[in-house]
Amino acid sequence: MARRIHSPLADILKKRMNFIEKIGAFLFGKTIKVNDPFFGVMIDADTHYECRRFFGPTNKVVEIGLEKKGIESDQNQRDFFGWIEENFDLIVENISPLVEAEIVESISDFRIRNFNTEFILEYLYIPKCEVDIFEWEIVFYADNELQHSCTIDMYGLEGYKVLIDG
Repeated sequence: MARRIHSPLADILKKRMNFIEKIGAFLFGKTIKVNDPFFGVMIDADTHYECRRFFGPTNKVVEIGLEKKGIESDQNQRDFFGWIEENFDLIVENISPLVEAEIVESISDFRIRNFNTEFILEYLYIPKCEVDIFEWEIVFYADNELQHSCTIDMYGLEGYKVLIDG
């Protein structure tokens, strides 16, 4: 059996984090957390939930904003997350020219050589999914000379607006 080593630094950090959480709860109210069967722990952020989930195509965890529909996600939102995973390569193929065109406005000789190595998926915003085709959002961090976040507003598989922030 592995023996746990006591660390005074860990105790100090834990006490500080508890103190910070108590101050935050006092100033801003208690953080409401919901345990969702699909998305895991979701933090109430007023109009939506914030959560994290493993994303197969990138083999990493992604941050997710989930528009509130009830106390937990519904099957349409779960299915949409799966649809994004299944269509990720097509989504990247469709948005690459749009992202490159936006970046070229700032860096005239910029070209995307390999989207999957130059852009890191950071965030997905999943709406209520109450109609067949709806607006949603995907955010990448440009891990290249741009070094900014790129938010792409989507309508189905097509990106229609890019915002470069940073």
